[in-house]
Amino acid sequence: MGCIPTKTLVASAEAIHTAKRGDVFGFSIGELEVNFGAIMERKNAVSGRIRENLTKALDTNEHIDVFRGEARFETGTRIRIGENVVEADKTIITAGSVPVVPDIPGLTEAGYLVNDTILELNELPERLVIIGGGVVGLEFGQVFARIGSHVTILQRSERILPRDDEEITEALTGYLREEGIDIRTRAVTRRVEQVHGRKVVVADIGGQEERLEADHILVAVGRGPNGLERMNLEAAGVQYTSRGIRVDNELRSTAPNIWAAGDVLGGPLYTHVAVYEAILAIENALSDAGRRMSFRAIPGAVFTDPEFGTVGLTEADARRLGHEVRVLKHPFRYVGRARAIADMRGFVKIVVDAHSGAILGAQALGPRAGEYIHEVTVAMNAEGSRLDPILDAIFIHPTLSEGVKAAAGQWLKWAPGAE
Repeated sequence: MGCIPTKTLVASAEAIHTAKRGDVFGFSIGELEVNFGAIMERKNAVSGRIRENLTKALDTNEHIDVFRGEARFETGTRIRIGENVVEADKTIITAGSVPVVPDIPGLTEAGYLVNDTILELNELPERLVIIGGGVVGLEFGQVFARIGSHVTILQRSERILPRDDEEITEALTGYLREEGIDIRTRAVTRRVEQVHGRKVVVADIGGQEERLEADHILVAVGRGPNGLERMNLEAAGVQYTSRGIRVDNELRSTAPNIWAAGDVLGGPLYTHVAVYEAILAIENALSDAGRRMSFRAIPGAVFTDPEFGTVGLTEADARRLGHEVRVLKHPFRYVGRARAIADMRGFVKIVVDAHSGAILGAQALGPRAGEYIHEVTVAMNAEGSRLDPILDAIFIHPTLSEGVKAAAGQWLKWAPGAE
């Protein structure tokens, strides 16, 4: 349930940010008063209603028996949950993931937050230090900065989101810094101290030791599979590593009657991927459908503002794999709807094979980029992964999606045989 609470906070923070730029749209509301408690109450109400509906759907379905507790295999077909024992011909493991907490001297003693516990805060921290410049760190960093915290993000590598497109991450870094977020790269957290009741993060930043005071420390360095070492998977013949359960492309584990899906596999840690994998695993388990999981066109998003949407390979990854590529790019400053909403930041970037025109991947940085990246995702899943579904479609004007259409249209001047 971490996705919905976080995005609810993102919406509140975006509303605050828009209100502060009212002059851009021709209005002024005077001094803005932010009620952190009310923001958190709204988050609780939204996520609580969804949780309530899901729980009710499970508990009232006569075809589903719900056992709450920690599951442990006794054999490949017998599972114990507390005092209950369940016999199962086939099992699907979908235990999710938990935050990874690095071994930093003094961190445990000083206290820290992770993505779940930061959602339980009752007071807005004056100073928030975030260890990790990935998706979680960036989303929470911008949320708390917009609500009123002084935020510092410490990223160990040369740039935030180090696995993503460098052009995108450099632009996003600039936009976040413009809002006052202190992003430090090449930052290694050495220890955490407690001085006069305040937490002090001691970090090596670019070769220099710095001391950063914080009311709270958010650890956001990644997630790992949940509880595999406590499930007694060995008794079931299921092999796993610290990264996740071993499965084939039909999501079957090393035990012939056990499948796995979602974060326990250690793959892309997205709810939408977990749901897709679960459906695939269920179909394969119950009907021997033989459906295979493909990771070629997995979409993802970072819900910062501007948003970052991505699918498939980046330009650098495509070249590294030996592809000769063309990069089709269109900036939002030339998209009418972007001007209308006064947000012309970012661009759409589609990476295609230079010879066939097959889409290898795409990235978009801009308002609501997580929405229109799906257009490229659908095209990648069509026969030949070509641009034709985008080029042949009529797009509504004015929409942000026209940025995708305009980027794809650049292929017409590069296509073999084009004049």
